Amino acid sequence: MGVVIGILIRLITFPGVLLNTWVCRLTCKMLGIKVIQVDYSKLLFGMAIKVEPPEVYLRLFAFIFWPFIIMTVIALPFCYLAIYSFKGIGYLLFLYASVAIAANAFPHLEMANMLWKQSSIELKQKNYIAVLGFPLVIIVYALSLLKHFWIDILYGLFLLVLMDDIFFKHQ
Repeated sequence: MGVVIGILIRLITFPGVLLNTWVCRLTCKMLGIKVIQVDYSKLLFGMAIKVEPPEVYLRLFAFIFWPFIIMTVIALPFCYLAIYSFKGIGYLLFLYASVAIAANAFPHLEMANMLWKQSSIELKQKNYIAVLGFPLVIIVYALSLLKHFWIDILYGLFLLVLMDDIFFKHQ
């Protein structure tokens, strides 16, 4: 049942799924990470981009963080506009866009698996910065589990409430 709900959420938030794929490709380009394959048939079931693990460990770390940050930053103006135009079709469109983008901001499980593997390798090679990768992997695994409880949609709504509190509470 959880898989069906996950696929339905990805279908409903499909613009965010596409944007996340584009942001991941852009992040790879910015970090110099080689993209092996882009398989658009996997858009509904996981990560459409397969990458070669980068030689520099911190680039892999950034590959997980940057798309989350970029997607969140992109969602924020839509949150603002949804709250600003609190009625009508504009509200619904901006609300949908903000939640669809924010719901797809979380890192993919495939990224966490790659980070776990690379962190283990780096730790064996005495790169002690790799210790930082393990808590991030645990967070990504936890978020993946919490997606069954719609944490991704709740994150989009949280951003909406946050924007409302910051910009519109004192008016």
